[in-house]
Amino acid sequence: MAAYIDKHFLGGLTGGVTGTVAAYPLDTLKVRLQSGCIVINSPSSMSLLKKSYYTSDKFRTLFRGIGSPLLTLAPANALAFYIENQAMSYLQEETVRNHILAGAASGVFQTFLNSPTELIKIQMQINETRFKNSFSCGKYILEKHGMCGMRRGMLITLFREIPAFAGYFGMYDLMVNDVLGYQYGNAIMDDVKPFIAGGVAGMISWYVTYPIDCVKTRIQATDLSSGEKPKIRTVVRQIHKEGQMANDMMLRSAGMKATLIRAFICNSVTFGTVALVLKVYEQMGKDSLNVI
Repeated sequence: MAAYIDKHFLGGLTGGVTGTVAAYPLDTLKVRLQSGCIVINSPSSMSLLKKSYYTSDKFRTLFRGIGSPLLTLAPANALAFYIENQAMSYLQEETVRNHILAGAASGVFQTFLNSPTELIKIQMQINETRFKNSFSCGKYILEKHGMCGMRRGMLITLFREIPAFAGYFGMYDLMVNDVLGYQYGNAIMDDVKPFIAGGVAGMISWYVTYPIDCVKTRIQATDLSSGEKPKIRTVVRQIHKEGQMANDMMLRSAGMKATLIRAFICNSVTFGTVALVLKVYEQMGKDSLNVI
């Protein structure tokens, strides 16, 4: 029996891997800033890049915990592009509105993969010596806390993913087609446009959902052994009491700057890679590849 790989699935998978690796050091910095593990006063974008990619720590420290997102977030990214494309096939008409609806549908499915994955990733990122690798971290959570432990932060992840993916795909379609006028071609600028559109779409999506992401990070960064189960309302009040969110949204904080720089790099590489994969399929005149 022949097996086929859909072009949007393979594109999303390839883009997920490259985007995750390219922006992971900044993701680690973002998580540590949001969880309060480190504080950086009056940061510039260049200083954040240097702290993320040019650190005195061992090289492997930059990518601590990357095993979990590579094994799960990359396939989840593939599923995101596949589901969005399937939803668009159902909606039929190529409009920004339909891409927003299709993205929202994709976001629902992403929650069930991204929430446990990011729980493991965040626990690895804030506890530099506690867990040997992502597998040992996941094993510890399951053994000590069961599936209930793995579900920590799932509801707030759902609240983040629906608007995030709706804006993600909607803004990308607006940018790449209406603003930049992208078309498959051999010109170098045609290949660059998806990178630009993806980066901008990622930044806007993350900016809008940043407050929700901060709440999610706080919940999933809680020490699991403490037995504490923070509620969304409690964490929201805590963040509001700290008074930092206004500075974040005004682009004055290290956490927001790290988030947006990471979002641009990750989503630029992701969408650009997807576009290149789709271009290869287009040149071959196929919608899927026979792998058996």
